Amino acid sequence: ERARSKIRASVRAAGKTNTIKIKVPVRSTLSDNVEIGDFAVGTFFNDEVLTADINGDLFKGWGAGPIGVAAGLEYRRDKGDVTHQLDTTPWYNDFALSYGLDFNGTIKVVEGYCEVNVPVLKDLPLAKNLEVDGAVRRTRNTSSDGITGASKDVNITTWKLSALYDPLDWLRLRATRSSDIRAAGFRELFSKTVL
Repeated sequence: ERARSKIRASVRAAGKTNTIKIKVPVRSTLSDNVEIGDFAVGTFFNDEVLTADINGDLFKGWGAGPIGVAAGLEYRRDKGDVTHQLDTTPWYNDFALSYGLDFNGTIKVVEGYCEVNVPVLKDLPLAKNLEVDGAVRRTRNTSSDGITGASKDVNITTWKLSALYDPLDWLRLRATRSSDIRAAGFRELFSKTVL
């Protein structure tokens, strides 16, 4: 028997810009902590996000509960620009540890995902609850270095399979197997090393 689907949909758009300017007083340890000037750091980040999601129950299932689904698409564009005003700090390279060089870049991400939750058993002896869950996500990540002009595309699929088993009211067992990634941040992608 097919039950009426309860699917909810949403679309969200957001944009956020953060500009931070920091002045760091720099003191020389070689001349009794005499202040030799301010080191200015300017940071600009702009984030744009557009998402569309649906989630809800597909149908009643087999008596243990409804089959649930969630799916969606997301587009993100992140732009960053970090400047150190090196032209006003001629002594910048005189220190063993520096604040890094200027860097900027853009990261564009397009993702699509789908997740399905299937309750299998419910309220039985030694099976208060048993459900399995599967998810897949396809990601395209494009990063463009604003200084060197270098660009890189990464296309990857990640997935997850999991199960929850409650043999008793007070005991829950969980098993998960997945393939995951972590996207690199601005500093990891675009910061230049100073030696």
